Amino acid sequence: MSFNRLIPHVIAIVCMFVATFFLYGPYFSGKVLNQHDNVQAKGSQAEMDKIVKETGTAPLWTQSVFSGMPTYQIRPTDQGNYTKYALRLLMLNQSMLFVPIVIFLAMFCTYLLLITMGLDWRLAVFGGVAYGLSTFMCDIAEAGHSTKMLALGLLPGMYMGAILLWRGKYLLGGALFGLFVALQLLVNHFQISYYGFMALGIFFVIKWVDAFKTKHLKTAAIASAIMIITGILGISSNTSRLWTTYEYSKETIRGKSELTSKSSKGDGLDEDYAFGWSYGVGESMTLLVPSFYGGGSSQNYRGTKTHDAVFQNVMGSLSEQGQTGDAAVKIAEQQVASLFYWGNQPGVGVAIYFGAVLCFLFFLGCFLVDGSIKWWLLISTLFTLSISWGNNFFLNDLLFKYFPFFNKFRAVSMALGLSQFFMIILGLYGLQNLMNHSIDAAQKRRSLLFAGAITGGLVLIALILSGGMSYSGPNDTRFGADILEMVKSDRKSLLRADAIRSILFIGSGFTLIWFYLNGKIKANYLVLSIGLIAILDVFLIDKRIIFSEKFTTKEQHAQVAVPTDVDKKIMADKDPHFRVLDLRGGNPFSNANTSYFHKSLGGYHAAKLMRYQEVIEKYLSNPAKYVNVVALLNTKYIIQGEGDQGQAIPVPNPAGNAWFVPKTKIVQNADEELEALGTIEAGSFALIQKRDENLVSKLPESTDTNATIKLTKYHPDEMTYSYNSATSQLAVFSEIYYPAEKGWKMYLDGKPFDNFFKADYFLRGLMVPSGQHELKMEFKPTSFYEGEKISTVSSLLIMVLSIFGLIWHFWKEGLADTTQLSEIVITENKAKKAQTKKK
Repeated sequence: MSFNRLIPHVIAIVCMFVATFFLYGPYFSGKVLNQHDNVQAKGSQAEMDKIVKETGTAPLWTQSVFSGMPTYQIRPTDQGNYTKYALRLLMLNQSMLFVPIVIFLAMFCTYLLLITMGLDWRLAVFGGVAYGLSTFMCDIAEAGHSTKMLALGLLPGMYMGAILLWRGKYLLGGALFGLFVALQLLVNHFQISYYGFMALGIFFVIKWVDAFKTKHLKTAAIASAIMIITGILGISSNTSRLWTTYEYSKETIRGKSELTSKSSKGDGLDEDYAFGWSYGVGESMTLLVPSFYGGGSSQNYRGTKTHDAVFQNVMGSLSEQGQTGDAAVKIAEQQVASLFYWGNQPGVGVAIYFGAVLCFLFFLGCFLVDGSIKWWLLISTLFTLSISWGNNFFLNDLLFKYFPFFNKFRAVSMALGLSQFFMIILGLYGLQNLMNHSIDAAQKRRSLLFAGAITGGLVLIALILSGGMSYSGPNDTRFGADILEMVKSDRKSLLRADAIRSILFIGSGFTLIWFYLNGKIKANYLVLSIGLIAILDVFLIDKRIIFSEKFTTKEQHAQVAVPTDVDKKIMADKDPHFRVLDLRGGNPFSNANTSYFHKSLGGYHAAKLMRYQEVIEKYLSNPAKYVNVVALLNTKYIIQGEGDQGQAIPVPNPAGNAWFVPKTKIVQNADEELEALGTIEAGSFALIQKRDENLVSKLPESTDTNATIKLTKYHPDEMTYSYNSATSQLAVFSEIYYPAEKGWKMYLDGKPFDNFFKADYFLRGLMVPSGQHELKMEFKPTSFYEGEKISTVSSLLIMVLSIFGLIWHFWKEGLADTTQLSEIVITENKAKKAQTKKK
């Protein structure tokens, strides 16, 4: 292996690290971003962490959020997937919460893909940095969408394996494809993986069309076969994760409701909910002009008239409430920033900006690149962009209704992360072809003029439109006429300033290429200069989102996990097995802070159980009126107020962990059952659907009124009860119903017993015999334990294949020459010949 061939990769790694440091440097001095979703995730995981600390094993069920749910999507606990060691190696054994390592990994995987695709290493560095520093990555980094960011970072590796396969590198390509499919699913953001697989399907179809044209059917058949086999291995490495998630999804808001009022919805999300965050077709102008629709709530608007006026008013109001210092400034800044977006989405953290120079290069690539790779990149860019339009584009309605699993996902605007990825690659292909001496000079000039005309023309249109736009959005009703006029004026100014900015950047890129085509600058200088300009273009927008005040010390970041006086008072209760409803801080069903300290009725998660969500909508969202339903969940305290000033209000007559009911009320269907739930007092009767009437037929007319049942041992996966009754009884448990066939096993005195059934719409019921007995409820889902066995075998095969494939490749071929720019190759060859003659 030539040492000289290693040098470019070392330089590339250093460049990518430096680029990461420029934006996320505070992480290396112990500071972190205050990532909302990660804060919420840690709250949801609090009980899991406690159990791991006590037993060494993570539970598969938790009471921390929504009164109980599986942990599959909170934090998967699968251990059988050995590809996790490959991920640890790629992540340098760092957590995905350490943003710089995830950004660096995205850059590095993109760099490897571009090298594999035949791009010069200089362009590959440019592409890797551009992808890692994209505004989309910044947006999700600040929000704390860590799994989404990591899934996007690993996508290039999957495509790298596929491309190697179709180039006849069957062993290495198959190994890497299978490995990165496994890793893609391992990081647990299935929506990004799903969109990534859809783009892979486009690649597959285009390569087969190309194979028919070029008569390379044998290569296509072998590549396809290996791709399918290793892809299946990659998928099956995550069997325990996928099986449990699929099983769970049917019980969630992504499944089908029992209510006849929702029968028309069918299986999957409600369409309005799924398309709640749909990028407008016109809003896509932000890809070229970042402030076209005002911006986003995570941005910095200092210096605008709105900021100067509103900020002081908000600060004065906060001061009157006793809030001062950095925390008050942050709140005031956020309130100001929320005023600027005027699109049709409920709100955005940032306007997604692809970069004026990168968009210009993309159109250059559209005209300069030929072959199947161009059509894959172009179609994938447009396809994922159209997905982000959601209900603003007819294709998505068809996909939602007819394409498998498409209706399981929401916030389709996240497809923009893939759009930018494909756009960057095609743009860099175009830039490399610009320096390819085998391409006609006239074609290069035409392509340059077309690219400049399209991007420059679009920005000029934006500038022209800025004079007649309304600058009013659906959310503007929040504030008065004076503020609205001020905001509209600022929106207009920001749009015009950014349009002029984009024109200047496009003009700079156009000029550099024009000078190159006229022999004024060399290829090396063109790549360096246009790369720096393109990255600077995006970096300056990034700094509107990621600025110094966004970082905080780890100690300050951890303050959310410090219990308030109210929390401490509740935690002092001798009974450890009750629930809490926390009404501080807004909607408790989109806040998992309570879960750090208590078993919570609320939480933060995108896949709540369907029955629980329906009870939230009808009853739990109004706890004062329906305190009886709150009591059914063994809720002992309702917290009201703000922060340390909050009060823990005892709930009258909490139901307890379990209770006996003397009679049942038979209802015809789920609609009647949910309606009647508001009339229940714990212990009075149980609601049972007509279809399950036979399950309670053994309930005697007169039951033992002195019978007792209590929880004696608690673990999220295993709850033990003791009871004593002179007659058979119907027991109701304050545990959320989750079908017994999906994991919950019942044991009476250590022996398998009947399955529980659904009672009171969302709780568990069970007929128990007379006498003194011990009853155990244990969560052992077949999908997890059998899935783990499959995961273990498949992931071991993938790991062995990957190690062998890499060793074989580098033993046989070593490192390839990554200098691919025609002009540089010709110059280097001339220099070598000159040296040979001298010798």
